[in-house]
Amino acid sequence: MDTIVFDSPFDKEAFIRSNKVFWDYTWKKNKKQTKKFLISFIILLGLGLLTRTNHGTSNPFVIAGIFSLCIAGLIGLLRFFSWRRHNRIMKEVADEYEKVNSEFTFEIFEEAFRFSDFQKKLEFKWSAFSHYTIYKGYIILVPKHSFSGAFLFDTNDESEAEKCQQTLKIIKNKLEYVETP
Repeated sequence: MDTIVFDSPFDKEAFIRSNKVFWDYTWKKNKKQTKKFLISFIILLGLGLLTRTNHGTSNPFVIAGIFSLCIAGLIGLLRFFSWRRHNRIMKEVADEYEKVNSEFTFEIFEEAFRFSDFQKKLEFKWSAFSHYTIYKGYIILVPKHSFSGAFLFDTNDESEAEKCQQTLKIIKNKLEYVETP
């Protein structure tokens, strides 16, 4: 099979959009945890109100509910500050890439995946990836070790639709598909 090549000049809006999608994908599990802690807070508080007594002792359900609310709040704060930091770094990187008129090149072939830009050239064997998923119209290649983040391909880009279909054929044979949480 021939090598599939995605090569295009740097597009700041597409870069920011894909990084927002990846950040949202990585925090999706934490969103569910936050909702679970909020639901447990409501249930525990309800149990605490139903089982309250007129004695001055503290109700363990209310204490556990408040603890659950604190954890949900902490996760929410971490998410907020993580988003601010990620957004700031993403814009700095986008400005740097835009300034030098960088080009991204992705090469997909049977044995490996290659990525290059103005700063680096990376080659990954398929065994370096743990899985792939499709999230919000992007094919996401997730490495086993997150030192390199992930690689995203926009399936909504009509000019690259054929290449994305060919890429999916190769990826399906090489990596496990994991449903988005």
